[in-house]
Amino acid sequence: MVKRGFSDKWLEAYLPAYQAQQPMVHQVNLGDGYRISAKPLDLLDKSAMGNIEGKRFAVILDSSRSMAAQASQVKETFTWLQQQGFADQSLTNNDADLYITDAIDNKIDHQAKRIDDISDFNPAQITFYGSIQPEQMLQQFEQLRGNTPYDGILLVTDQGSYELSEDNKNVAVVAAPLWMVHLGNQLPSAYNDRILKLIQNSGGGVSSDIQGVIQRIATQEALGSSVVSVADGYAWFMESGTAESTTETGFEPLAARQLIL
Repeated sequence: MVKRGFSDKWLEAYLPAYQAQQPMVHQVNLGDGYRISAKPLDLLDKSAMGNIEGKRFAVILDSSRSMAAQASQVKETFTWLQQQGFADQSLTNNDADLYITDAIDNKIDHQAKRIDDISDFNPAQITFYGSIQPEQMLQQFEQLRGNTPYDGILLVTDQGSYELSEDNKNVAVVAAPLWMVHLGNQLPSAYNDRILKLIQNSGGGVSSDIQGVIQRIATQEALGSSVVSVADGYAWFMESGTAESTTETGFEPLAARQLIL
C-alpha cells in the first residue's frame, strides 16, 4: 500500500495539527556566548513596526506560460505596488523598477526588458509563454540592471518545477537580498543548490506575496540589528548569552540554523 501523498511526491505538502498551539517565546543558549530567541510578532510592540522608506527594489516578473494561471494575482501585485507609492519614481517613500523576463534564453535574441516606471506596465498586455528558470531570469536581470543599486530583488514567479531546474554554474551574483515570491500560495518542493545559496547568502527569503516581503523587511528594520530573521509570525534574535548550553528542548537545530545564516 502506498501512503497518501507519497506516490509521486517526496513529502506531504503539509501535516495536520492535532492540537492548536499558542505562540510562545523560545530561547536557547548555544554556547560560546550566543543566544537565539524566537519571539511571536503578536507579543512584540506593534508601534515599533513602522513602514520602510527610501528603498529601491527590482521586481523581476516570470513570463513563463505557467504564469498565465496567476494572471489575476499578477494584476493584484502591481496594483498594490502602485497604491503603496512604488510607481511614483520617488525615493521619498519607495520605488521599484520592473524587469520582464523572456523565455528565449539567449543573450542576443532574448527580448527581456526593463521598465523604470511601473505605472506604464499593463499586466493584461503581457503574453505568458515558454519556460524559463530562475537562474536564467537573474542572468537577464543582471544584463539589464546596469549600475542601478537595489535594496532588494523580488522575483515574482509561481510554484515552478524543481524537476526541470538545472544546477547552472552561471547563476548571476546578486548584490541585494533575493526574495522568491511564489504566487498562487504554492511553494516549490525544493530549490537547486545555487538558488538556495543565493537566497541564504544575500539575506533574502521566500514568500507567497510581495506584501509579505515588504512587511518582513520593515519589521526587521524596526526591531534592530539583533534580529536575524522575521518569518512565519516570529522574529528571531541573536543576543549575548551564557557560555554554557541550555538543556535540550528540541529547539536547538532551529536555533543553530538561524545562527549560521
